[in-house]
This record gives sequence, structure tokens and C-alpha cells, in this order.
Amino acid sequence: MQIIKKYIVASKATLFEGDSYSAEWEKKQQKRLPNVKTTPLALDAYVQKEKSFEHNQIYTHPELGKARNNA
Repeated sequence: MQIIKKYIVASKATLFEGDSYSAEWEKKQQKRLPNVKTTPLALDAYVQKEKSFEHNQIYTHPELGKARNNA
């Protein structure tokens, strides 16, 4: 129990306890990223954004290929 308590206390700052299903949350989220609600649309968005990932140095070109092949 002491170990579990330690991890709960340590992770408290990273826990999300909001409501990610509310209309209010959806409005906030749209300002950051589009809220794509289906897998096919999300995959299309991912493919279109690959250059953005590379451009912003989030992933390298080879990493994007690996991610696409493993999906």
C-alpha cells in the first residue's frame, strides 16, 4: 500500500479528472486540435499531418514510415 500511495501522490499533478465528453471540453479542444471522431477520419488526418510532424521535428521521415507500417 505504501508503494501505491507513493505513486498516486507522485502522479497527482498529471492526472486528468475532467470530463472529456462534454460539449464545453469539445469546444476547448477544437482550439488546440481537431476532434476527429472516427478511426478512418483520424487516419486520414494523420497521413495529411505527416509533413507537419516532420516539419516541426516531432518525428523524422523514417520514424513516420515505421509508425505507419506498425499501425
